[in-house]
Amino acid sequence: MDALLIITDLLVLLFWVRFWAASEQEFYFNPFLSAPARLTDRVVDFLRPVLPLPGRLMALLLVAFVLAFRAVALQHFFAENWPWTVTIGPFFAFTPRQPGMHGALLFSLLDFLFFIARFWGLYLFVQALTPVMRRDRGSEAFHVAAMPLSAQRWWLQLLLLVATHAVLVYELTRVGVATLHAAEGMPHSTAAMLPDVSTADHLLHLGWLTALSLADALQAGKACMLAFIIGSFVSLLLQNAALNAVCNEGVSVLLGRFARRIPVGMLDFTPILYFFGVNILYVLICYAVMVLMTAVRPG
Repeated sequence: MDALLIITDLLVLLFWVRFWAASEQEFYFNPFLSAPARLTDRVVDFLRPVLPLPGRLMALLLVAFVLAFRAVALQHFFAENWPWTVTIGPFFAFTPRQPGMHGALLFSLLDFLFFIARFWGLYLFVQALTPVMRRDRGSEAFHVAAMPLSAQRWWLQLLLLVATHAVLVYELTRVGVATLHAAEGMPHSTAAMLPDVSTADHLLHLGWLTALSLADALQAGKACMLAFIIGSFVSLLLQNAALNAVCNEGVSVLLGRFARRIPVGMLDFTPILYFFGVNILYVLICYAVMVLMTAVRPG
């Protein structure tokens, strides 16, 4: 069911970006921006006879509608076998305190907001790998998709990112119950030493969870790189030039300064090295937070 959540999050992201980034019927020369803009404009135009509202307000209502529809549909069909879960790092999984439709609606919203927060974190990570702002199509589309964060100065972006994760983590501890589970390769005895973070009573616990939530942006980068690598192979098998262009430019954006132009017929192992390097960095950060969580206890 995680795939359904990701697909719907990406769909909602289109209307989220349309709300922040552009006016109605704005024309983009960038095909990575013009296609989503035309799609959202057609949806808005289709609904305008029924809801004669400004375009941005219509986009915001569509965001709310898709999230609510997702909550109702998944709660109705998968509630028994697949409970709503939001994970923080490799150690904690939160489920709704209030079962039923109320919890499903809250967690549908939180799932999308955490998706946005991790997307913003990935944007800042890519910016750190790209010291000089690039003007290619993929970078421009990534910049627009990260609105309104990307429109701020770098120090304000960092402050906004940390504040967003902290607020979301605090709200998650209020409406969710944490379940501790051992990450792959971590002994259960070590996992048992981690503190109970089911409540927001201690600022220290919120700090640990916020750090893990920020680190989850690396997981998003790893997942995107894996998707682009697989998509590149699929595009070669299907001889699909459009998919190949999207995957190649996506890989180039994620690699930042490490992107290379490889001659035709040559293999580039940089994306694979990026995948494993980001995974190692994520594991090290989570391990460091885990050590601090077990060593430093709130008084």
